[in-house]
Amino acid sequence: MTQHVSPLSAAHQPCPAAWYSAAAAARPFYFDAELAVWVAASAATVAAVLHSPLCGVRPAGQPLPAALQGRALGALFSRLLRQRDGPAHLAGKAALLQALAALSHVELDGAAHSAIAACQPLLRQGSAAAVDAMCLQLPLHLVATLLGMPAQAGAAARAQLGSLLAGLATTASEAQIAAAETALAALLAITRPPPPVATPLWRALAAAWPDAEWRAANLLALLQQTHDASAALLANALYRLAQAPRLRRQLRVAPRGLPAFIAESQRLDAAVQHSWRFVQQDGELCGQPVTAGQRVLVLLAAANLDPACHAEPLAFRLQRGRREHGFGAGAHRCPGSRIALAACHALLQHCLRRRMPWRQLAASQQFHPPANVRWRHFDALEKGDTA
Repeated sequence: MTQHVSPLSAAHQPCPAAWYSAAAAARPFYFDAELAVWVAASAATVAAVLHSPLCGVRPAGQPLPAALQGRALGALFSRLLRQRDGPAHLAGKAALLQALAALSHVELDGAAHSAIAACQPLLRQGSAAAVDAMCLQLPLHLVATLLGMPAQAGAAARAQLGSLLAGLATTASEAQIAAAETALAALLAITRPPPPVATPLWRALAAAWPDAEWRAANLLALLQQTHDASAALLANALYRLAQAPRLRRQLRVAPRGLPAFIAESQRLDAAVQHSWRFVQQDGELCGQPVTAGQRVLVLLAAANLDPACHAEPLAFRLQRGRREHGFGAGAHRCPGSRIALAACHALLQHCLRRRMPWRQLAASQQFHPPANVRWRHFDALEKGDTA
């Protein structure tokens, strides 16, 4: 029996690309009666929704989830740039983008090499479980290094981020929220004080965000992004590389092809598969009348597979023109895409020169739980051959 695929379940299907591509072509923007949401699936409608002044990242009149009211977790949520619209968001986001753009290649490469060095014990283990752990550790170490945080702070953050994110999920239980508040206290103890050595990135953000609590919350948000989205980017790229022995041999000889490989892997297997927007006022969106309070499910993964955007969208091609949607678009486009891609490039370049459990990684058909993230889960696999 064929399993029913919905816009919400597609992210964790074994091979959802064909479903996404068909949705983008046949139903670019439609109302899903079962889910009671609008769905944007094509490249054009996804871009239109993400840029539309009718849509915001929070429901109108609900800046804070009800379950977080009166909690420390709610105070954190209210300060996060990615959870607000308007002038405060635009000013804070512009400062972040400027600070990240000012990172030199030397700084970024140095942080990436430091992250690879920190992952050496995991790389030497040569197991699928170690690869899973490495996908979490490497991007977190890279961001922590850029912010001047000591290694022990990064290790402490890694132990707490999963609990924090679980408590921030819309489906979080009371127990998960309580655990997240405990994790939050430990994490703010890391991001609130100045680092032992102020790096250029930290100095730029400290100048742009003088309010210590605002700064601590949004520095923590940078660390949060390494847990789900960045780890998923790395894991999915490793999975695709594991399935292509010939391509591995090609990239070992010609590593200049790695940026194109990562981009094509992200296009076919986006780390963040969908996002949400909320209609703020009555109007017309993608040619359809919408009402304030309605929700819009934005299928980033489908936009990447739109035949109108990419010829033969299901084919893996290193050389092709791309219009990438995996990092979002508009005012809330992911600001850390350059850092995430640097982490992925450093990891793949290193793994291509080592013996890795490629056959195990290629067998993975399990995913970590965030509903909107396609994040390969390797550590349940039994030990297999390396090549």
